Amino acid sequence: MRKFTSVLAIAVLIGVAFAGGYFLRLWQSTGHAVGMAEVFSVASKGPKPKAPPEWTEWQYPESTEGGSSKGGGGTVNDLSVGPIYSVILTTPDDLDKVLEWYAKKFDSEIIAVPTGSGSLSRMNTENQDDPIISANVLLASNRPSNDRDKGTWRPVRMKVISVRTPRYNLVINVSRAEGESHTHVIVTYFPNKPSE
Repeated sequence: MRKFTSVLAIAVLIGVAFAGGYFLRLWQSTGHAVGMAEVFSVASKGPKPKAPPEWTEWQYPESTEGGSSKGGGGTVNDLSVGPIYSVILTTPDDLDKVLEWYAKKFDSEIIAVPTGSGSLSRMNTENQDDPIISANVLLASNRPSNDRDKGTWRPVRMKVISVRTPRYNLVINVSRAEGESHTHVIVTYFPNKPSE
């Protein structure tokens, strides 16, 4: 019984410490002592999250839309999700020029590096509406090791950029095949509905 009482006492002390820290933080931010009614009032007055941007936020300039689809949406468990957008864009601009534009857009040099793969560590995470959960770049132009007798590189140069934030998930696939006159950009965008 003593063991149970000791564990219960420690749990209560931890709970009181957390509650005290929470009320201290509210007191510091409001400048006065805060009662329970005001706690719920302060919590409900926080800024509402902005709606996700349109997919066109990531459309390469002066590209031609060659096809698109939109579908889905609804609720997954307790999360309201928007529809999935997939858009195919083409541009006569060289792959390197397209990747440079996206590198500036995402503030990440690794996108423009011809052999670069890895996380987008230089992305701005200060934006409170879109704190980055995860983001990376994948180079998808290598041949598998059992096919290297044909060379290291495929006849298609391709990079995949993926970004996840609380407001949306985004995948941008940029590719160009040998002998083709256009670079292809596929934007797949999954916006989340803002919570009320």
